[in-house]
Amino acid sequence: MAHHLDGRRKSSPACPVARTAALIGNESVLLIVRDLFEGPRHFCELERSLRGMSTRTLADKLKFLERRGLVRRKLPRPGRRATPHRHAAYALTPKGRGLKKIVDALSTFGKRYL
Repeated sequence: MAHHLDGRRKSSPACPVARTAALIGNESVLLIVRDLFEGPRHFCELERSLRGMSTRTLADKLKFLERRGLVRRKLPRPGRRATPHRHAAYALTPKGRGLKKIVDALSTFGKRYL
């Protein structure tokens, strides 16, 4: 592992811990994933649950998660009129569900130590 000039180690781009931390190292991302473990959610449901997160941030983070293959956007069936209950929903992919142990470990740590 390479070192900074001040002696601290820096992570290699090949390091799986560094790559995972870069993917989920944002509180917003982890909170969205946490909520989606309960099942598919509409944007407005996520917005209500994640009070304090701006609409723009939520939209950006959902797009980020889609691009990374962690979340998929499910559209209503064709021919259905869009109503408040028929808008696109967001759901975790199998890759996104793979974060379950990480989110659970963070929850356990927070309950025990914080």
